[in-house]
Amino acid sequence: MLTLLLPLVLALAPVVPANYAPTSAACPATLLQSYGSPLDGSQTLAERESAYITNRRSNVLSSLWSFYLSDTASGSTGYDTSNLVPRVSIAVSGGGYRAALFGAGTLSAFDSRNSSSIAPLLQLTDYISGLSGGSWVVTSLAMNDMPDLFSLVLGSSSQVGWKADHNIVAPASGLLAVVDDGLYRRALSFHFFNSTTDDNFYDPTIPHDNALLFSDIQYTANFESAALPFPIVVTTSRVSVDDQTDAESPFTVIPITNTQFEITPYTFGSFDPTLAAHVPVENAGTRLIKGALPSGTSECTIGFENAGFVIGSSAALFNGADDLSDLNTVPTTSYTFESADNQILELTDGGEDSQNIPFGPLLVKARAQDMIMALDASADDENWPTGVSLSATQNRTAIVHGFYDFPPVPSTTEEFLTLGLTTRPTFFGCNTTGNGDTSVLGNYPLVVYLPNSPTSIFATNTSSYTLDYSDADQLSFLEAAQTNAIRGYTLDTNGVDSLWPPALKCATVERARKRAGLSRSSECQILFDTYCYADGVVESAAATTTRQRRSYGYPPQMT
Repeated sequence: MLTLLLPLVLALAPVVPANYAPTSAACPATLLQSYGSPLDGSQTLAERESAYITNRRSNVLSSLWSFYLSDTASGSTGYDTSNLVPRVSIAVSGGGYRAALFGAGTLSAFDSRNSSSIAPLLQLTDYISGLSGGSWVVTSLAMNDMPDLFSLVLGSSSQVGWKADHNIVAPASGLLAVVDDGLYRRALSFHFFNSTTDDNFYDPTIPHDNALLFSDIQYTANFESAALPFPIVVTTSRVSVDDQTDAESPFTVIPITNTQFEITPYTFGSFDPTLAAHVPVENAGTRLIKGALPSGTSECTIGFENAGFVIGSSAALFNGADDLSDLNTVPTTSYTFESADNQILELTDGGEDSQNIPFGPLLVKARAQDMIMALDASADDENWPTGVSLSATQNRTAIVHGFYDFPPVPSTTEEFLTLGLTTRPTFFGCNTTGNGDTSVLGNYPLVVYLPNSPTSIFATNTSSYTLDYSDADQLSFLEAAQTNAIRGYTLDTNGVDSLWPPALKCATVERARKRAGLSRSSECQILFDTYCYADGVVESAAATTTRQRRSYGYPPQMT
């Protein structure tokens, strides 16, 4: 039972202010906790997260995996899967409303409640991470108790929808006189949570979820029953506004070595070696000095982790345009990392270090993920992704003290484009010399890369600064993203590769079969020859990419 596995603190919601104004209360018995290090085998998860994942895997996922892997209608892997329980996760990239809509449409293709679904990965996932626009869909899905994705965005009898036809930075008449990132965070609450409707959208007397906390996800029905993938919002630190604007590369704003932070329904902190510690998310904003409360202080902050503030901190859309030195700030601990000399910890858009896909939390050794499905709606070239985020994460894992491992990917945009890896799903890391245990240093998960790419339905390469979408465009965008996810590797933009579902199934089970000591089946090997980043698919990929682009080209950017 959930109540036996999770700490008692979950049984009672904390007392928080009626309106959004952080206050103070008694501190927990242990405020700051170390995550440890994978280098000496001491790395651990936060107690409440560990209990949630244990409960989810034992009481929810075990039977779901058994059904999916044994279902011959979605293809056979050729393995005896009766004792295999894979560990998979989903990462949703940034990119403003484009990324949020792309994430929602793509997730619908992996939602078992959708009759067009090709695999129930949304239901089978351990974790789902998001940054920037990706954090909008991840948090909205969790906070609204995991409705189907089209209802989440468009609305239904039980969902008010995202109301994307209203401009995202002007949610109420006179509320935003200027583009200000603090007010922008509040504006996000008008769209992605469930209190604001079309009828009261411009009513300034309505609270519009101003007291909604990120930790309130704990009290949704699907989270309480462990039916929800564990949500993680990713952000990154910056030393100062100059650290964000003095870039040496057109793709790099924040140095790639800066500390990545994650916000979950239970914790706020970082697994990076520069910090490797966390506090309860309910106490985020509490000032610490060398890991302890300042002298004379006996209480901790509560109510700081406003849900709109959290997703706004991950998606600081306007911080490149505004010279606001106090953007996205929370009190800091005094550890030896890039912000150690700051009195406040400045957090900014999670993708501004070029890692626009939030891989970081899913590469944590203590989480031991077998496969990561990466949904990429980055705006690398004409608002299409070109693999920049994957290359950036590969580069970072090589320099961040061995805490993470990432599969080999092309090191240049040119190689991504030449091989056609930006126009179809690709598996990275199919072959590994390890034993399939990704908790061990040197072993990496298999990455299933799903880039935003052209369809004949809608031009989904909209600008990150497209701040509203008509109802018709929202529907078309969702349908285009869903089609992109369902079709697999095919030359026909409206076609579907019948081998895509079984290939995906083989990818989900690849590390688990290695742990079980099973040789790769001939069924999966044939599929991997097509979908894996390997020598066997290079020549055909280059040829098909040329034909694709010549036949229908990149759709023009929507204005």
